[in-house]
Amino acid sequence: MDELFFMPSQPAIMPKAYWLWPPKLASHIMLIEPSREANVRVRKAIDDAPYGVYDMEIMNRLYGRKEDCVVLPHRKYALLSGEFRKKNHDAYLGKGVKWDAKQVYDEAKVIHFSDHPLKKPWEAQWEDVKEYMPDCEENGDCAARNIWLTLYSDYWKKAKVCYILICFKS
Repeated sequence: MDELFFMPSQPAIMPKAYWLWPPKLASHIMLIEPSREANVRVRKAIDDAPYGVYDMEIMNRLYGRKEDCVVLPHRKYALLSGEFRKKNHDAYLGKGVKWDAKQVYDEAKVIHFSDHPLKKPWEAQWEDVKEYMPDCEENGDCAARNIWLTLYSDYWKKAKVCYILICFKS
C-alpha cells in the first residue's frame, strides 16, 4: 500500500464505509497529515468524546467534510470480512454488478474483520465460526465460504506464530 504515501498532501485520507447509509468515512485505515495542530485536534476530540463515541464518529466529525479528506476507493481499502457472508453485494459492488468472491478477494488490499454478530477472531472460537459460516451458492460455488474460512484460519495461524515468537523473545 506504499502508493498511499505518494498521494498529494491532504489533511486526511480514508476510505468510505460503504456498509453505512448515508456513507461515512471508515477509520480502520487512515492517513492523517502529521502536524502539531492535527495531533492536538485529534487528541482533544478523543479526550472530549463521551462514552460510546468511537473512532469512526470522531474522525468523521474532524475530517468528514469533502475539503478535509480524500476518500479512498472502498473496493480496495475497505472490504469487510462479512461481505463474504452476504447474499446482496450492491452496497459494495454497486447495483447490478455480478459478485465474484475470488475477484473481490484478489482486488482487496485491506480486509477488515467485521462479521456481526460473530466476534472478532481474537475473541471468537471455532464453534462460533462454524455457526456463522457462509453457505455455498445455490450453483454449488463455495468460493466465498472458502475465502471466509481462510481469513479466520490464517488469522489464527499467524496469531499463534506471533504469540510463540513473543514467548521465545521474553
